[in-house]
Amino acid sequence: MALFESTSKQLVKDTGRSSLHPIVDLNSASQCKIMCIIEKKKSRWFWRPTKYLPTPFTLNELMTKPIDVSKKIKTSEFVSNYSNQPTLHVSGKLGGKIAKELGIDVSTADSFVVKMDLGSINKSEIRWQDLNDALKDQTLKLDHEFVQAILNCRRRSLCIVFETLNTTKDTNIQSDIQVEGDAVASTDIISKASVNISGSIKDTHHHSFDIPNGTVMAYGCYGLKLLEGLGLIELDVDKKLKDVVTDATDGKPPDAFSMDQPDGPDTALTSAFNALMKSPHKGDIIKCFREILATPEYCHVIEQLLDNVCDYFDKEKVKSYSLDEVKSLFGSCNSWERLLTILGITFDSKKGGKMIYPEDDKKDVVLSCCGLATSLHGLTNLQNIALKDVTPEYCDQLLYLIRNAICGKNTPADDPRLKRIYTHSSNPGKSFLLALGFQLTKQNGKDILALPPDLECPLEDAYVAVFVMAS
Repeated sequence: MALFESTSKQLVKDTGRSSLHPIVDLNSASQCKIMCIIEKKKSRWFWRPTKYLPTPFTLNELMTKPIDVSKKIKTSEFVSNYSNQPTLHVSGKLGGKIAKELGIDVSTADSFVVKMDLGSINKSEIRWQDLNDALKDQTLKLDHEFVQAILNCRRRSLCIVFETLNTTKDTNIQSDIQVEGDAVASTDIISKASVNISGSIKDTHHHSFDIPNGTVMAYGCYGLKLLEGLGLIELDVDKKLKDVVTDATDGKPPDAFSMDQPDGPDTALTSAFNALMKSPHKGDIIKCFREILATPEYCHVIEQLLDNVCDYFDKEKVKSYSLDEVKSLFGSCNSWERLLTILGITFDSKKGGKMIYPEDDKKDVVLSCCGLATSLHGLTNLQNIALKDVTPEYCDQLLYLIRNAICGKNTPADDPRLKRIYTHSSNPGKSFLLALGFQLTKQNGKDILALPPDLECPLEDAYVAVFVMAS
């Protein structure tokens, strides 16, 4: 439900609170109330954000003895009559999702406005000291399956919700989609989003949903520290988790994508992808990925499988896949089986097609391929389709232009490296820039290449994908 996601993200953005996490899915809102457990999972990759994942557990369900802090929870009005009208771009991941939900033809629209009106928003919270006092000498159930899974993974840890932003009345998101481009749209009633699109197409779409009273729109959480062997828990000394929230479930660690060095992150990326770059099978592997990008909706499947194999190498709990199950996951996607074979991932025909994990000598190249798949999954389908045709001749120029954008710098239209790629004629490099949302515009009377200021573009993932696919 992309409209709900856009609403919660905008609310968090407007608070200016980097420690707040928006709710990505209305169905998970009930798992983000005070005293609910959140799983913090650090990424394997330095350019990717830390994930904060709702779980079905409350703290009391994991403790040997429940605690009652209900009288310590205070509620107050956070903001009255909250409303906003953010502009979303179809080239952005969230804007693209909404466009797909509403059936907007992205070839006729550049951006659209979503009208949201949540009314008054309340804040509920428990003070750090009150929660810390309540946890004194308390222990977790060390034999609980979920607790065991957390203990056995270095990248996973527990957090507890201490603060929430909640709706105070039954609310309906009024999605007045006003499309900028060749299409226009309007909404005529509150209970439904009635979208009339004109341009190269003409159709009417209806989309609406209600947000019940008391729905959690955003939450803040404290880290929990577990003293192994004893099961004792305490709040992290750092108190609030201060990651910069960049996604509904993500918070980026500080200096995750450093541009301090002359070559930006290239040295770190060369190290991270060394096994793939020097592999005698690099050409075949990249070819497989290009063919997979012809059906980009399956990028998340290859990431899911390779991440599972990386968990196997890390001696973590893994999912046991069968050949039939993997085939059903990939559907009409091509080249996935050849890629897995190159990486040493096979299936045992004598054991119901059970997946056979690769030998340890394949670990580094599998890890590199998993990193690439992760970045490809971070791009939109349109961006991946454009990336498929990007060849090495466009690599340096694209990395230069994307690096400028990451640093917040616009590129003058007369820059030689821009002129080589951003010509009047169509080419794969230019198509990829357009898919990312880059536009030629004017600043102080001069032509520049820039991203729209309100566009959420996965620049780090784009940089990594070009660096690996087109090097």
